Amino acid sequence: MEVYYDYESATMSDPTEVGDAIEWPQNEFAAILPKPSNLRFSDVDVDDNDYCSVTIQSVSQDQFKAYVDLAKSAGFTKDAQGDEDDYDAVNAEGVKISASYSKLFGEITVRLTK
Repeated sequence: MEVYYDYESATMSDPTEVGDAIEWPQNEFAAILPKPSNLRFSDVDVDDNDYCSVTIQSVSQDQFKAYVDLAKSAGFTKDAQGDEDDYDAVNAEGVKISASYSKLFGEITVRLTK
């Protein structure tokens, strides 16, 4: 999603516009990734064995915090680090989750790696 400034109308494009919804990844590795309900997924990149990345659009800071809580309840609590815009942790199987929130774009990017 691109955000731009229109000099003629002196307005910014709407950073909450959403793209086409896509399906959550269905493979075994991606099944570890906590799936939020009622949110739109705009981009999925999956390597069946050890990598998955998902972008979730049109989210607020509070929705990001709720996603972090979902990740924690799914067992991603070991070696946890984060702040209001980022969260990194590992689960018991050694799979790492990295979630980051972009205030500018209203997006969460979540990466799962072995």
